[in-house]
Amino acid sequence: MPDLFESTSIPVVELYVDALPEPGERPKNGKLVKTLGSGTLIDTHGSILTAGHVVERAANIDIVFSDKMKSKGRVVWIDVESDVAMIKADWVPESINPAVLGNSDDTRIGDRIFVIGAPYGISKTLTVGHLSGKRTVPAEVSSSDPEFLQTDAAINTGNSGGPMFNMKGELIGVVSHIMSRSGGSDGLGFALSSNSVRKIVQEGPLPWAGIIPLMMDDKLANAVNSPVNYGALIQQVIPNSLADTVGLRGGDFPVRIGKKTLLLGGDIILEFGGVEMDSIESLRHAREMSNNLKSGEELTIKIYRRGEYSTITMGRKK
Repeated sequence: MPDLFESTSIPVVELYVDALPEPGERPKNGKLVKTLGSGTLIDTHGSILTAGHVVERAANIDIVFSDKMKSKGRVVWIDVESDVAMIKADWVPESINPAVLGNSDDTRIGDRIFVIGAPYGISKTLTVGHLSGKRTVPAEVSSSDPEFLQTDAAINTGNSGGPMFNMKGELIGVVSHIMSRSGGSDGLGFALSSNSVRKIVQEGPLPWAGIIPLMMDDKLANAVNSPVNYGALIQQVIPNSLADTVGLRGGDFPVRIGKKTLLLGGDIILEFGGVEMDSIESLRHAREMSNNLKSGEELTIKIYRRGEYSTITMGRKK
């Protein structure tokens, strides 16, 4: 086990993220909050797998490699439903070999597994356990339902996005979340399976646009007294993202509705490239259109902003 840990811990990285606060969260200093996560280098070009929630609101990502060398990172894509993301490091130390992606379908309940990460910032921490179960979650947008591997290995804050390995040293899962009454590890941890990651990549993950949207409906429109009852209400716009570049705006007025805090005052995207934004599927279609935009082409985004309808033009430079 010591030799196995030594080899598999090399591609594991620590992620120190400056992120926009979640709606209702009040940062102590400035407009950003500091969060911590882990990730795994999977190629020599700087591609790192991590959990989606670790970098979803990231304005800045600092990557610390196992040799303590550092790099900046940027979000390439995020699959929100599966809680997985790919980030890209600006550079990678030549001495670090990437992890090998295993076949999670070969795993069986009862198999020994281990997790490496930085719980509470304590780097290169090993926890060992068993595969306790396999859980499939119905997807709303994706064509395939994500599969999560359940484990009793200890997982805490800072482990999110880190790797789950089998005893061959192959990456079989990306740590996602825990179920806990105490706030710490209660032996119910979940990691997205490696084959679910493969399916996302095969389907063609879409570039991260940099917005946190919320789909409008009659119920929400009535609750916030909005004259618009459809579209994507923008909660937040990530600094320096595509959405920020074209001039989309997020909300700035927090409102508590039930147990959830929403940000009002942001743009409501009504149409994207002539397609009405009336469902979650239309969000994916909008991202596909922006991804397929060719050099010199433009498309229009129809929005509702503070009582007025307007359009924003998004184009790709020649």
